[in-house]
Amino acid sequence: MIQAARPVRAAQRLVVLALATAICAGSFVMWVGIPAAFIWVSSRTATSLASALAIMLAACPLAMVAFSLLLVRLNAVYMRATGSHPDQRRAAWLRGLSGERAVRRAPRLLEVSMIVSAVIAIVALAVWFFLFAHSPLPASPA
Repeated sequence: MIQAARPVRAAQRLVVLALATAICAGSFVMWVGIPAAFIWVSSRTATSLASALAIMLAACPLAMVAFSLLLVRLNAVYMRATGSHPDQRRAAWLRGLSGERAVRRAPRLLEVSMIVSAVIAIVALAVWFFLFAHSPLPASPA
């Protein structure tokens, strides 16, 4: 009887691992992959700088919002697979001043992966900007 339960548990662990990997990779794609893809697409399709910026400023945020909705759904599947349920929180103004004290909860995988991937993206942008990007402005006469 214990033998039959093990394959299900192992399969469930593989599913949870695959979902966690997809969430982490998706977070990185959201902050790095989508903007890089839109920079590449706008550089290939735009005829002027103004049209390239219009493509970037209009389409890239919309694609990131759509992708974040996909990540939220993936996180919901992950939470169901791990057996954790989103806790229902009451708004601060609905709680009593003396009663219910806030209980700290562990951060969720999606929150952690989004923060870590955003920090990686910001650091990568700073490294690229300060070390590898060449100034398009002409040198000022000294």
